Amino acid sequence: MAMQKAEALPFLTVEEAIRRSKQTLRFQEELSLSIWERARIELVYIRHLKEWMVSTGSKLTPILEKAKDFTDEIVLKNLVKEALCTTEVHQNVHNALMCSGGPYSTLQRGIGLNKITKSSEERLLSDIEKEFYMFNRKRVQYESDIQKKKVSAEKMKSTIIELEEQLSKRSRIAHVRRSTRSHRKVDNLTNRLSMLRKQIESEKSIVEKKQDALSEFMSSINKDMKKLYIELTELQTKRMQLIYSQLKKFGCAFKEFNHGYKKRKTEIGEMIGSFESICIEEIIERSKQDIEARANTRKKGQIIKQKVGENEDGFAYGWVRENRLAPKQYGWYPAGIVQRYVPSSDSARKE
Repeated sequence: MAMQKAEALPFLTVEEAIRRSKQTLRFQEELSLSIWERARIELVYIRHLKEWMVSTGSKLTPILEKAKDFTDEIVLKNLVKEALCTTEVHQNVHNALMCSGGPYSTLQRGIGLNKITKSSEERLLSDIEKEFYMFNRKRVQYESDIQKKKVSAEKMKSTIIELEEQLSKRSRIAHVRRSTRSHRKVDNLTNRLSMLRKQIESEKSIVEKKQDALSEFMSSINKDMKKLYIELTELQTKRMQLIYSQLKKFGCAFKEFNHGYKKRKTEIGEMIGSFESICIEEIIERSKQDIEARANTRKKGQIIKQKVGENEDGFAYGWVRENRLAPKQYGWYPAGIVQRYVPSSDSARKE
C-alpha cells in the first residue's frame, strides 16, 4: 500500500507525535521499574549483611571466649561497626531512591497517562489521543464512503460495457428477424443502459459532493490538528524534563557511596554532570524534526506491508523499513489514507 493525499499530512504528523509520546512514556515506565529493581538490590544486600553480622557473632563468640590471644569485644565491635556503617550507606541509597520525592515515586506519578503538572488546563495524553481518533474516524468515514461509491461506479461501467455488447448483438438479430420478441429484448437492454448511465451520473454527483465535504472537513480541522500537535510537544517537553531531573536525583543518591575512592567519586560526578548538561529544548527540536520528516516520508509514498486489516477505528497494522537491509518497523496506520499498490512488471522482476 502507498500513501497519498497531501492533506493527510497534519494527521500523519499528529499520529507520529502520539507514537513518540507513547514511546517516551514507555521509557519512563521501564526506567522507574529499573530504579525500583536497583533499590531492591540494596535491600537484599542489607539483609544479607545483617545475616552475616548475626552469623559471624554466633561463630566467633564461642571461639573468642576460649581463646586468650584476642580481645573479643574489640574484634566483634570493629567487624559489626564496619557492617553497620556499610548497611547505613546502602540504606541511605535505598531511601533516596524510594522516598516520596525520590526518582521512583516521582516517575511513577507520571505513569499511566497521568498529568505531569497540577495545571487544570493540562490534558492527558489519552485525552489528546481520543480527540485525534474522533477526528480520524470522521475522515476515514468520508474516504470510505467515497471509495465505495467509486467502486460501485466502476462495477456499473463494466456492466454497461457488457450490456452495450449485448445490445449491439440483439440489435443485429432484431433487424434480421424483425420479431416483436427481439425488439422487446432490445428495448429492455436499452432501458437498463439508460438507468445505469443515470445511476453513474448520480454516483458521480454524490462522489463530488462527498469529496467537497471531505476537503471542507480537512480544511476546518487544520487548526485542531495544529493545536493537538502543540499540546503533544508541550507534554513531551515536560515529560523529558521530568525524566532527566529524576536521572539526576538517581545519580545524587550515590554521592555518599564514594567511600573516598577518587575514581568512583569522579564517575558519579561525571554521571550527574552529563544529566545536568542535557538541553531538553534541543532534544525536543530534534524530535519535532524527526516526527515531521517521518510524516512527510509517509505522505510521499512509503510502501507499507499490511498484516492486519482495518479495524473499527480506521487503523490497519503492518510494517515498513527504510531499505531492504533495514529492520522492519511494525505499527498501526490510518487505513483511509492509503491505496492499494500494484508494482509494475519491471519492479516486480527487481524484487
